[in-house]
Amino acid sequence: MSNIVPIGEDQATGVPRKLQAGDSLVNASGNSASGLPKRYIEGLAVGRNNSTDTQLVVTAGSCRNSANGADIELSSQTIGDTTTTHSAANGFAQLNGVDEKGLDNLLSGSITCSQTTNTITATGDITPHYNPRAITGTISATGTALTGSGTSFRSELWIGDLVGTSTTYGWSRVIAVLSDTSATLVLAFPGGDPTSISAEVIHSATIWAGTVTDNKQVVRTINAAGTSIVVFANATVSASSPLTLGTLPDNSTPDDFAEATWVFVWVIDDGTTPGILLSTQHEELLAPPSGYTSFRRVGALLWLDAEDAPAGFRGGFYADTGHYRKFSVYANSLQQINSSTFGVVSFYPGFASSNPQYAPRTAVRIWGKAECVNTSLTNNNSITMGPTFASLALTAVVPTAQRLVSGELARAESAMFDIDVAPGQAFNFQQGSTSGHSVVLLMQGFYDSL
Repeated sequence: MSNIVPIGEDQATGVPRKLQAGDSLVNASGNSASGLPKRYIEGLAVGRNNSTDTQLVVTAGSCRNSANGADIELSSQTIGDTTTTHSAANGFAQLNGVDEKGLDNLLSGSITCSQTTNTITATGDITPHYNPRAITGTISATGTALTGSGTSFRSELWIGDLVGTSTTYGWSRVIAVLSDTSATLVLAFPGGDPTSISAEVIHSATIWAGTVTDNKQVVRTINAAGTSIVVFANATVSASSPLTLGTLPDNSTPDDFAEATWVFVWVIDDGTTPGILLSTQHEELLAPPSGYTSFRRVGALLWLDAEDAPAGFRGGFYADTGHYRKFSVYANSLQQINSSTFGVVSFYPGFASSNPQYAPRTAVRIWGKAECVNTSLTNNNSITMGPTFASLALTAVVPTAQRLVSGELARAESAMFDIDVAPGQAFNFQQGSTSGHSVVLLMQGFYDSL
C-alpha cells in the first residue's frame, strides 16, 4: 500500500506529485475519503403540503451536510408537521417536527414560568438557550434608536432579532435596519440606554408560555437577568407552567412585523434514521433530537400568523436547481407592496412596512414586477427602484444607474425587475409624477443560498 501523503506533495521531497496507481484518497485524519462533494444537494425540494397549511413536504434526495463531514439521504418524501412539538421527556425537538427547546425539562436545570398581561416571568435565565452570537463593533442607544460604531448591522441583524447584552441593559427586538450603523428597536432596552458597549444578537426570538396555542409569540424585550420577557399579547399563565423557545407564532393578535416568520427547513441525520426539522433559525438549530449531529439547511417557507386566518404556511415551492435554489410563489400568493400616494416608499427584501416578509435573510436574488393598477386615470406613472441606505434620503430620486425599473407605465402596464440582494439591503420604490396614482410591487420569488 502506498504511503499516506497530502495530495499533490511527495512525502520525502515535499515537491508536487501526481496521483499514482495504488494511491488512495484520504481525509486529514487519514480515513478514506468518500461521499458527496462539498455543498452538494440533489432533490430535497421543499413545498407546502396542499392538504394542510400546517405541514410542508421535502422530496426524496441527498446532500452533503453543512460541516462537509457526511452525506444525508432521504429515501422518500418526508412531511414536516408544525403540530409535532418538542419532547416533554427531555426538552428537545422531535424528528420531522418544530425545532423547539422546552426549558422546563432540560438536563441543565428546570426553568418554568408564569405570565400576567404581556410579561412572562421565568425562574431562570433563558437567554443562553437561544445561542446568542457576538456582533461586530459597539452599540449605543437613545430610546428605540440604535446606533453602532464599527458595526455591520446590515449583515448581522435582521427584523425580528433581539440585540443587547446579559449585563445591565438587556435585549430589545429589531424592527428596522437602516444602515450598517443605524437600526430601530421595538422598545427601549429594559435596563436603560447603553453607550459604546459590546453586544450580541439572538436570531428570530420566539417563545411559548404554558400550553395554550394562542400564547405562541415573538419576543419584544428581555431583561439583563433573562427572567422578564415582554411579548405583545396579554395572557395569564399559572405559576410553574412550561416554557418553550423556538416556537412558531400562533396568536390571534399578531405583533408588529410578526405576522410573517420564515421557517427554515433542515435535513438531519443520526446515522440511522434521517428526517427533517422546521426551525426559526438559519445558522444553527436550537434543540435537535438526541443523537442527531449531521445537518443541512435545504430551504425556507413563509409562515403567516394573521388575525383573520389560521396560522400556517403560505404558497410557494423550491425548484430543484442545486445549491442556489430558485423559490417561486404561487400566483395567488404574490407578496405585494402597495403605494397609492405620490412619493417614495422604502422597503427591505425581508419586510415592507407591516406587510408580510417576501424573502428570507438567506436570499441572494429577488425578482418580481411593478404594475400600475389605477383604473380611473390614464396618466402615466414614473416608477424607479434602487438600493438606498442612510446616505440616500427617502425623498431623493434614485440615481439612474441604480434603478431596477425605470420609465413610464400606463394603466395596467407592468415592468419586471430582477436583482441581487445583500443581507439588510434596502430599496427605494418611487412612483408617480403626479399624485393619485396607484402602483403595486409583486414579489414573485428569490434565489436561496443553501
